[in-house]
Amino acid sequence: MSSRTVGPYPTQHYVHLASIESSFLRNEVRKTFHAYPIDIRRPERGYRVEALECGTCGQPLAFTVLSIPSAKRARMRWAGLALLGMATVFLGFARLAESDQVVHAGGPDLSAVWGLAGMGGILLFFYALMKLAGEDGVRGPGWFFGYGKHGLRWPPRGGREGA
Repeated sequence: MSSRTVGPYPTQHYVHLASIESSFLRNEVRKTFHAYPIDIRRPERGYRVEALECGTCGQPLAFTVLSIPSAKRARMRWAGLALLGMATVFLGFARLAESDQVVHAGGPDLSAVWGLAGMGGILLFFYALMKLAGEDGVRGPGWFFGYGKHGLRWPPRGGREGA
């Protein structure tokens, strides 16, 4: 599970993408963000949906903040999916290893199915681990891999830890 504590306020910050600088010769892209804390107190039960105004552009941003028990349950769900992915990897590749014996005994050739099951388990395992590591019980603007103009990020070291 995630080692980050779940406090009365979300630990993650919302960010505004301020600039993107790219260097063709050095093959790098540098993004600059403005980070702001999410000052929405967690509810006792369930979740709360509130809008905050972006500190840079003034655009209203909707955030869903889960209660402390709901955030912990979300972490447990991601941990369970990671375990399911690991079990699928072992089951898929174990069955793949013995599928040659099944074919020689006159059974159907399911090696492609078991191989795909193992690969799907690998994808599920790593996706669930990434979501587990980032679970803070807050949903907001942005995509999982890209930000658009706004997104969620962990604060720099020494940031607010649920206070």
